[in-house]
Amino acid sequence: MKYTLKEAGPDDEIFGGGFQLSPGPGPELKRGLLDRAIRLVNRAPALCTALLGMILYPLAFLAVLLAAVPFDGAFVPRFLALCGVGAVLLLYHWFVSRYVRSSVLAQAINLALALIPVAGVALIMSGLSTLTGN
Repeated sequence: MKYTLKEAGPDDEIFGGGFQLSPGPGPELKRGLLDRAIRLVNRAPALCTALLGMILYPLAFLAVLLAAVPFDGAFVPRFLALCGVGAVLLLYHWFVSRYVRSSVLAQAINLALALIPVAGVALIMSGLSTLTGN
């Protein structure tokens, strides 16, 4: 089926923006990867959000642990790897908060996963302040 881009009306259910993919006349568009991902995630939003989080967060923590291992040189590659991991996690949270609108549970899972690194940094900072006496 050929898809076209049309301006969304007030009664159309869209995933952000003012345009949507729909069959009919207009400029032809192929169903892209983003459109497929949106449809897949919205079939089972809580399950997809939890599974993506359970895959991405352990990989991110592993990357942080590997970057923290002291060895000679190689600061720039470690820094770039940490920036890449951070970008992937931010994209995950942006995607879920932007496109998963049908499930409050999925949004709660997204928020809970986002608070894990915040709580971890807060614990580290409080531990450091306790150790230094400040």
